[in-house]
Amino acid sequence: MPISTASATYTEREKESSLSFALQVVLGSLCLALAAQVRIPLPFSPVPITLQSFAVMLIGGFLGREKGVLSIMLYLAQVGMGLPVLSGGEASVLALLGPRGGYLFGFLTQTYLASIARENSTNTKTMLFFLTMSELATMSLGTIWLSCYIGFTKATLVGFLPFVPGECLKVLAVASLLKRKK
Repeated sequence: MPISTASATYTEREKESSLSFALQVVLGSLCLALAAQVRIPLPFSPVPITLQSFAVMLIGGFLGREKGVLSIMLYLAQVGMGLPVLSGGEASVLALLGPRGGYLFGFLTQTYLASIARENSTNTKTMLFFLTMSELATMSLGTIWLSCYIGFTKATLVGFLPFVPGECLKVLAVASLLKRKK
């Protein structure tokens, strides 16, 4: 009799753990969708300033590799389903293939590297390095993708350089938040 009770208890814990895991993944994707709504359009660029990269680094840093990457995959699936989760509440399946698609897919690598920053950083310099690399990965992939539409030089001028100061601030802010969690 105690064995069946222990077995039933384990099953309940397992269900709770699975539910918690799924809830964290869903909340991560919703956090990214909300961060996309903070948007500053740039008249010279097809890419707006948003808080998405900030959210992506936090998702990787707080949820870890597996849940973080799954959160981004869920967000990309929401985009693919045409849900209004893109910047400004835009709902467009074509956004994944359009000029901003590289930035969206870059979030996967960014989340992974941000999780490494959190999990393996023994000091602030190491964390800043990994967070900066995560940001560069997204910005580089986005710029290369954008260059397919407008050429590399113009893509660098409108899709990379204007974002550098803000992305540096985001890296510093995320590093500060992640260090507090340790």
